[in-house]
Amino acid sequence: MILCPCALWISFIPKKPMGTLTNTYFILDEKLQESCRKASIICPESKIEALGGCKRTPEQLCAQLNRLNQRLQSESQRYAEPIEDLRMIYDKKEYTILRKQQTYEAFREKLNACKEALDLRWSKLQRNATLLKRQLTWQFNAHLRKKGISGHIKVSYEEKNPISGGK
Repeated sequence: MILCPCALWISFIPKKPMGTLTNTYFILDEKLQESCRKASIICPESKIEALGGCKRTPEQLCAQLNRLNQRLQSESQRYAEPIEDLRMIYDKKEYTILRKQQTYEAFREKLNACKEALDLRWSKLQRNATLLKRQLTWQFNAHLRKKGISGHIKVSYEEKNPISGGK
């Protein structure tokens, strides 16, 4: 059985005559039973035992509770801003970020539309350049045929020199 912190009350029984001592004992015992019942509602003993039990004494638990309360007070003094003020600041920042995200999203859409238009125009330019090179080569070879030169000439537009393929 796990000792409830209320069990400490028994050690503080005052030295009184036997009749009042018995009454005090029964009153304290009832309070102990009530406190243990309330504690078992909050956290049943089976869960505590499943977690490895409570290996600390009530004095150790009280000391730890006091340390945690002192830490809470020091942290409260250290960060004196109320929660509501922090929440208002958080909400303002969140709104600002959301608004900027929407603005940047609109700019991103415009940028994507411009990129698509650029890609489309670039592919159109490449296609037209290829078709013009082919047309220029055909016209050049047709002109050579009119002059009586047989065969055809391929032109390397990158190196800007003719590659002879004639006879």
